[in-house]
Amino acid sequence: MAKELHLSDQMGLFLQKTNIIRDYLEDYVDGRAFWPQSVWNKYSTSGDLGYFANQSDPLAQTKSLHCLNELVTDALSLVPDCLAYLAKLRCTEVFRFCAIPQVMAIATLDKCFNNPNVFTGVVKIRKGLSCQLILHTNDAQGVHAAFRHFANSIASKINPNDPNADATLKACDAILEITAEQHSRATKQKRTGLLMGTAAAAAAVAATSSRSSSKNLIPSLALSATAFIGSFWVTHTFQRLVVKGSSSGSLYSPVLRPAAKLMTECQNGDGALEQAQ
Repeated sequence: MAKELHLSDQMGLFLQKTNIIRDYLEDYVDGRAFWPQSVWNKYSTSGDLGYFANQSDPLAQTKSLHCLNELVTDALSLVPDCLAYLAKLRCTEVFRFCAIPQVMAIATLDKCFNNPNVFTGVVKIRKGLSCQLILHTNDAQGVHAAFRHFANSIASKINPNDPNADATLKACDAILEITAEQHSRATKQKRTGLLMGTAAAAAAVAATSSRSSSKNLIPSLALSATAFIGSFWVTHTFQRLVVKGSSSGSLYSPVLRPAAKLMTECQNGDGALEQAQ
């Protein structure tokens, strides 16, 4: 029981640390400071937390990113305990209630990591991404897929010159190791589904091709008859309209009258077609 309480506390800390990292500028402007001095004091040459907001100074920009990345790495170290706690939940509603904020948090950390915009504005994940995460956070497989995706994304943005690069990579590797089993299971399920779909499609084609030709003959004849009748009706109707228009002079332009005359003469057997050619 004590172990489970520890895991739940770690999960709460993960959310809290993520919010503190993201809201640096908003908190500083309002006179609040939640970033641990033991961390930011290593990077601030002025001894003040507001030093990082001066992004016009190249040195301050570099130092601010180093400080930010250390805080993100510290938060990532809590992920194994978060996933361990979620694995103990059996009720779907309770699981989603706890898991959705965790998935949002890892997505926010990915957005903040090595991002200088944290010091000049508010960094938030897109609403579309939030909706997508909510829809896919239904079980352990969906949660592990999200954590694996964002861990890979963070690892891809690690700067080798960052003093926290090794620690960040180690934290990401720990997440990838934990989520490897669910990832392998999801991959196998996708392959199985693809094979089953292919087999079903092949069976449907075979069933269709094995039908007797007599059953297919009736629809073919019906289609041919329909096409013939339709073609005859269009030709006959067009002929009547053109002849009528050429005689009255009110429905069609004079350009159509020679054609109407030609068709009429053909009907009368005058041989106008040969003459026209």
